[in-house]
Amino acid sequence: MRPGQVVELRKGTLGLQPPLCAALLLRREGHGDGARWRILTTTGEGSVSPNAFSRRTIPTQLDLSLPQAELQRRLVALGAHLAGSGGSTTVLEGTALEVALWEAVVDTVAAQGPQTQEGLLALAAAGGLALQPAQLQQALQPCRASGCGRLRHAGGRPERWDVLRREQLGDISAHVMTLRQLRNRLVRTITTEVDGREVEVLQGIPIERAALEPPLQDALSFAGAAMARLLVHEHWPGPSSDLDPPTARSSSAPAGQDPDRDRARGLGGTDVIALDGFDLPSYCQGLAVDWAGASRHASASAMAEFLHRSGLRSLPQVVTLLARRLVRVVEGFSWSYPPGAVTAAEALPPLERADQSQLQGRWDLREQPAVSIDPPTAADFDDAIFLQEEPDGGATLWVHIADVAHYVPLGGVVDREAVRRGTSVYLPIGVLPMLPPRLSDDLCSLRAGSDRLTVSVQLQLRPDGTVGPVAASPSVIRVRANARYPQVDAAIAAGEEPYRTYHRWAQRLAAARDGLPLETAELQVQVAEGGTALQRKGATAATSMVEAFMVAANEAVARLLSDGPVSALYRCHPLPDRAAVALFNRQMAVLGLDHELRLPEPIGGVAVEEAPSTAGGASLLEALRGGGRITLGAPAAHDGGDGEDAPAPVVGGLAQLDPARAAAYLTAVREAITAVQAIDDLQVRQVAQLKALGMLGRALYSVANLGHFGLGSTCYCHFTSPIRRYPDLVVHRQLRWLLSHEEGTTPPHGRDELERLAPLLSDLGGAAARLEWDLQAIALALGSPLEGAPRVSAVVASITRGGVFLELRDGRSAVLPPWELGGRLHVDEDQALLLAAPLRPGTMLDAAQLRGLLDAARADLPTDVDGMPLRPLLSLGQALEVELVGRDLLSGRIFARPVQALGQLPPQGR
Repeated sequence: MRPGQVVELRKGTLGLQPPLCAALLLRREGHGDGARWRILTTTGEGSVSPNAFSRRTIPTQLDLSLPQAELQRRLVALGAHLAGSGGSTTVLEGTALEVALWEAVVDTVAAQGPQTQEGLLALAAAGGLALQPAQLQQALQPCRASGCGRLRHAGGRPERWDVLRREQLGDISAHVMTLRQLRNRLVRTITTEVDGREVEVLQGIPIERAALEPPLQDALSFAGAAMARLLVHEHWPGPSSDLDPPTARSSSAPAGQDPDRDRARGLGGTDVIALDGFDLPSYCQGLAVDWAGASRHASASAMAEFLHRSGLRSLPQVVTLLARRLVRVVEGFSWSYPPGAVTAAEALPPLERADQSQLQGRWDLREQPAVSIDPPTAADFDDAIFLQEEPDGGATLWVHIADVAHYVPLGGVVDREAVRRGTSVYLPIGVLPMLPPRLSDDLCSLRAGSDRLTVSVQLQLRPDGTVGPVAASPSVIRVRANARYPQVDAAIAAGEEPYRTYHRWAQRLAAARDGLPLETAELQVQVAEGGTALQRKGATAATSMVEAFMVAANEAVARLLSDGPVSALYRCHPLPDRAAVALFNRQMAVLGLDHELRLPEPIGGVAVEEAPSTAGGASLLEALRGGGRITLGAPAAHDGGDGEDAPAPVVGGLAQLDPARAAAYLTAVREAITAVQAIDDLQVRQVAQLKALGMLGRALYSVANLGHFGLGSTCYCHFTSPIRRYPDLVVHRQLRWLLSHEEGTTPPHGRDELERLAPLLSDLGGAAARLEWDLQAIALALGSPLEGAPRVSAVVASITRGGVFLELRDGRSAVLPPWELGGRLHVDEDQALLLAAPLRPGTMLDAAQLRGLLDAARADLPTDVDGMPLRPLLSLGQALEVELVGRDLLSGRIFARPVQALGQLPPQGR
């Protein structure tokens, strides 16, 4: 016997009864006749002598590095396997006290109804079973959990207890027997070689080769429904926690009722999930892990694999289950919409039947030939445009945005749900809308030929593309056409009007803007029955045109608000952090980029982006990201009485810089991005672009106007998408008040409220983006075939102690996990090199040292850094061949293995 081996215990050892008598050997304790074994059982760890082992041999070895919970689940599944194969003649045998109590009271309780604990004691005594109160509590304890045990907790004061009827117990026993038979048919034991020795491992049998009879097919369907429920809820939900019907909008088909609501009630058609040593959730998890061969990963991932590969659920259905799981654990988002909000939205009258007083005070622009331009799959149209050239060589641009604030009163039931969500979430299987479909798909959707309430912005464009006077007002429009991006792209290419003129003015607007030339491709994942399709869509003439017009409208509204007596939510992008720039330079050196980004020198010895700490010790950027209240601009008068000057104002963005210094910052970063975009190798260029985006940091919402560095704007907000972003709805309310307020009235949102909303909405926007990215990764991983997959080319995108992350040539991502890289990973502090030996703590390599280390490695020269021998095994941007070996469907990670030994760095030449 050796650690890792599974043995069978004698019945009753450590209180265990079949089929839970399988135990895992952990280590030997002591020597000679007094030696004992430390073991792991389904109830925990224990110590026994060798006499506790039965004579039956179990040819199974388990990986001791697995989490204890996973090992225990495997022991449960193995015990069920052994029981079904003749290892035990007793399929259902519970603890003696529980069974004895049930036998003594079952017939009377079944006839008379639930009993108190005193009543159970009396009935037991009448049946010949004398129990002490402590023994009764011991017998009832396993039954207190919902769906567990032979006695059922019926609630009440004092609490009452019901029982499983004899016929129910018979149905459960037959069901458990069938489920165990199913596992025996789907999982087999094979002999394989591990570390030079033969071990027994479990292997799944394809469903089509298992030749299941109808009862076993029914059991398989039941197990699939149970796995689906566990996959969504992470645990077995109670009767009141059934899966809600979704309200996610899909462009392919509407989501319907949960197909697993009735098929997975419990064992034998009851609500029982655990009885006499059989536990349905553990059974499902163990069956999936053993069948899918996913012992290294979470059992939930294995259940998703089982559902998909067995054919029990289609790929879109499994992705939907995983999406529900993700949405459940992300605060702020829900799969279903509250009934009260849906009812309130449905009660809103359409404009055609509304009181014409709604049109008072609005610009009537229904004769204007405005158009909306959206993606081919868009279900809502919240913006429209119209441009008219003027005799003086300029033009008038009209941007019309759905007047969501008219339909969503502040503080109402729809508003409360909208602010809780903060944004719509766009998933591969549909949309989780911020607003009910009645608003987003109907009343606030600018459908062609229908009158719609809007807020319009009129911008006077000068011949050079700069923006002159701006006006805004609530309005009513009638869109002429709902155009799609491909249609408009074709019209621009053919020189067709009005899009030829629209595109020319959009180019002038973009040229006049002093923003950064950030070119990022949008990742789009489409999920279908046959698999997943990945597209990386870059900007087109049509998308760039619409973006230029929307950015101009957002900036114009922000300036209107900043000039008025009203607080606003600004969309801010702070200046780049100097530490992030230094890291970017060192990473670019490893990528072979001969360009160093140099920011302007600090003012007075202190960098503007390295602002003084707040009271809590956080930097300005950390405080803003975390929701801190920072006062920017001129400080309050100093009244300390000590005669010192007031502290210098904190500067964090373009809005606080003079034009020359702002231009210097933008020029420095623009030159670096231009150098990145000149990298020949497409994948290396994409890696460098990701590092550049990371260096620039994230945008956020703020009551203080920092400006938007990426756009080169000193005043910017979100105004053009109130259907899908709550900050835009806030801006609409503030703008409408500014345009029509009477003296003595206050804005809908006060400054204190906006200071509370800003970090909340920033966090919700980030959470929505992560949710979208996570589910895209999950869909790609699930749709990626692994068996027989060819070797693929990859580029190192990131190096961490948790693994090396790769970008595959086909657009997917993968990771080299630590166990495929020889265990512990030695990574430099810049996360640019994977080293054969660790750097001494605190050692920092500058760009020249990093490049010298790589050059020496390529020349096969020994390299010492700070006295430690180092040898790079992988570097950022390095190309290599890998094979795909596994996946984790909860994280969306595809696991890869290098085809060749590490350490063979390719020559420079990018």
